[in-house]
Amino acid sequence: MLRIDSLSGGWGATTIIDGCSLHLAQGEICALLGRNGVGKTTLLELITGRARHRAGGIRMNGKNLVGTALHVRARAGLAHVPQQREVFPSLTVAENLDVAARPGSWTRRRLLDLFPSLAARLHARAAHLSGGEQQMLAIARALASNPCLLLMDEPSEGLAPVVVEQLVAAIRAMATDGLTILLVEQNFHVAIALSDRCLVMERGRIVHDGPSTALRRSPSDLADLLFQSNIIT
Repeated sequence: MLRIDSLSGGWGATTIIDGCSLHLAQGEICALLGRNGVGKTTLLELITGRARHRAGGIRMNGKNLVGTALHVRARAGLAHVPQQREVFPSLTVAENLDVAARPGSWTRRRLLDLFPSLAARLHARAAHLSGGEQQMLAIARALASNPCLLLMDEPSEGLAPVVVEQLVAAIRAMATDGLTILLVEQNFHVAIALSDRCLVMERGRIVHDGPSTALRRSPSDLADLLFQSNIIT
């Protein structure tokens, strides 16, 4: 589904991702872990085309994404839930969903079934939603485009535990639909519980790539991995 080879890039003259390589299989949920500042968000922004590409390859379903415009990548099946959510504050919930809607299995009815709290706020402006509701809307808007690959950047950040539980349930439901997900998440227990594979990034490169099941079975291995990679818990 996604193949990245020796990717380098960043912002302006600064190189943050340096020789990064990874791959995602169809229907796989992959968690990307690492301390703040190692390049996780920049990697997602390079995949979407918002950060500056310097070298290396990005292919999705065999198609080269390097040098293509953001809207071309979206039409190819790439969707992004950014860390700051970036919903349209002056538009209603319904309008935010309609703006991104493309034909496919993720209809408005299905999205509202996935996030019932949005159904009650359908005609409320996004600016008037709670943080948790805005996060749900950001995810629902991404799904409305009926993507084949979803990038999620810190979806649980700053949310109450009960809202995090709702988001975890929603992500599990997405996985049963065969959606491929690359998940950046600082809540390591959530990331490991949701993912098939765990990647750890350090200084713009992947330094660990292994199955999440092994880490779930052995919490001490997870602790060792976090310690050795200087990840902040």
